[in-house]
Amino acid sequence: MIPKLVYDVGMNNGDDAAYYLSLGYRVVAVEANPVLVAQGLERFAKEVAAGALTILNIGISNQEGELPFWICDGVSEWSSFDKSIASRDGVACHEIVVTCCRFASPGVRDSILFETRHRGQRDPLPAGSGPA
Repeated sequence: MIPKLVYDVGMNNGDDAAYYLSLGYRVVAVEANPVLVAQGLERFAKEVAAGALTILNIGISNQEGELPFWICDGVSEWSSFDKSIASRDGVACHEIVVTCCRFASPGVRDSILFETRHRGQRDPLPAGSGPA
């Protein structure tokens, strides 16, 4: 039996990915914050090596290209494309630039299609989520 596939968009600290991995799901995680991506790669080194988890270091947006992303210096989970979220409660933040794609853009879609076809899944994206 081929395991089910879950997309974790906004991986954050990886707790949702860990939950679904523990249930036997394969996970494709998307995270814009490179700090959280590095932590996820360390936390899930075995799962990544086994092919159970793929982590994409990109942002998902309604526009493609390079966009400002705010890293919260005190609580990396608060990092956001919205500066007011990253700097809430007066916590310092700094701007980086993140490569962004629409969820169904060719680069993201090709990665997802590769992952799902490689593992034998048939319906990698929900109906209507194709390129606009």
